[in-house]
Amino acid sequence: MGVNLSPTRYKVCSFNCVYCHYGWTKYLTSDLSDFKNELPEPEDVKKALENFLQKKIKIDYITFSGDGEPTLHPDFEKIVDLVIEVKNKLLPHTKMALLSNSSTLDKKEVIDALKKVDLPILKLDCGNEETFKKVNRPCSSVSFDQIVENLKNVGDIAIQTMLVDGENGNVKQKDIDDWIEKIGMIKPRWVQLYSLENPPADGSLGGVGKNKLEKIAKQTEGKSGVRVEVY
Repeated sequence: MGVNLSPTRYKVCSFNCVYCHYGWTKYLTSDLSDFKNELPEPEDVKKALENFLQKKIKIDYITFSGDGEPTLHPDFEKIVDLVIEVKNKLLPHTKMALLSNSSTLDKKEVIDALKKVDLPILKLDCGNEETFKKVNRPCSSVSFDQIVENLKNVGDIAIQTMLVDGENGNVKQKDIDDWIEKIGMIKPRWVQLYSLENPPADGSLGGVGKNKLEKIAKQTEGKSGVRVEVY
């Protein structure tokens, strides 16, 4: 079950990824202070979750995700605490996950919140700055080198990587070699490797076939010692 902490009338994110199935980012920023009126209040999230969980539906994970970067919400840690409170009361055996683009790992409150989440799934699509800027198209305050350093330091995470083909893709051999090197440096729990399932923002992109994904996964495991799952 997904929890969306982003505005719903338009897309606000710290990335403008070429493959995003929500389309291009209208407001590219790492600061949501100007969008506070469009964000859900912590108590609103709590009430909505309580109402939904009353249905007693079996849920494996409550996942912070949505159509933007969830950790940009200024009250992210407080919301995590409230979700844990509701979950422990109504569905204590359900776990919590986070899908994040890794752009906010320099914030102490985000790191503190991550420690409370059972499965933090953090994005790393590229192995070098040039490809990062081409594929993820971050706002000016986000640094590729800092993301890699933060991922090395945060520990006990899963990495999620989207591979796409085309002029704005990230599957040239150098891109793959650089990415494998970074995975070896970060040493996550495991890597989730996948490609296009939905129409991307950049219509010129192509998907990467299962056989190629599995070949890259095997190569990554051999060089980095990290388990890779192909989706």
